[in-house]
Amino acid sequence: MKNKYIVLSLILSSITPTHLLGKLSFEKVYAFFGKYSHEAIVENEFQLPASGTLTINNTAGNITITNEWKRDTVCLKAVKRTAKEEDLNAIHINSNRNPDKNQLTIETRFDKDLKGYVDYQLIVPTKTTLQLNTDNGSINVNEVNGEVHACTLYGNIEIRNSSNTITAQTEETGTITIANAKGNIKATTNKGDINIENAHKSILATAQKGTIYTSCDQVPATSRIVLNCESSGGINLTLPTTVNATLQGKTAKGELTSDHYVTIKPYTTKLNKNTRRELKKQVNGILGTGEADIRLTCNNGNIKILETQAS
Repeated sequence: MKNKYIVLSLILSSITPTHLLGKLSFEKVYAFFGKYSHEAIVENEFQLPASGTLTINNTAGNITITNEWKRDTVCLKAVKRTAKEEDLNAIHINSNRNPDKNQLTIETRFDKDLKGYVDYQLIVPTKTTLQLNTDNGSINVNEVNGEVHACTLYGNIEIRNSSNTITAQTEETGTITIANAKGNIKATTNKGDINIENAHKSILATAQKGTIYTSCDQVPATSRIVLNCESSGGINLTLPTTVNATLQGKTAKGELTSDHYVTIKPYTTKLNKNTRRELKKQVNGILGTGEADIRLTCNNGNIKILETQAS
């Protein structure tokens, strides 16, 4: 068995650039060597008003959502893949449309215990509310204006160019990436990093085992940024030069540093080794005039508050 893995690695190295090897999923590797060499494509179109709700419940496979039109329809392409051709008919793409509530639900169903998966690709109306769930697979969403709720058991989540509220969770393993979000963000990982780029409103992010990287284009006066690394991993928070917020930060076993000038709130203490040690680990102060609310907590990692020019 060990020799087979060595041969597999050598073949992959010969056909794939080294920098892409880490991005190859096991499903893609299996597909290349024929494990899931049989496929069937299901295509359909459903009526759904622009303000409707789309729910996807997938067992194994990826979900990709894009917005490329203003029609009141959902365009679906589902690719079923299995090891045996006869198993393709044992995977069903079920749909249920509730016109009274403007809801459409699409689900994967297996007749029996078999090895296979379904990749979903959908084009949706621009303001559709999305409820996306997959046990084993990644979720990718781009250019949508409705609320996004994305959850995986094992898999990454990537959401870009959204203008509404985002809720993203990886329950076991997976990284969350959210870029150019105009709405509020809530992101939770168990084992994986959280990457938030160019945020514009409030952020609530918790990583059990992982690092939180966050950059903010804007920090409105009414916004809250709450970042928490519970077990291992650090926090990197990049803020505009003109940020105005109260700041509370604490790390149990790391150090806290800030590129921004912080006005430390008055407190009474003795000047000794313990005081100097605590000043490296926590801060309670004000950035600018202090309107927004920023709270950072970390157990076993560093907290870095970085500075960038406002866009």
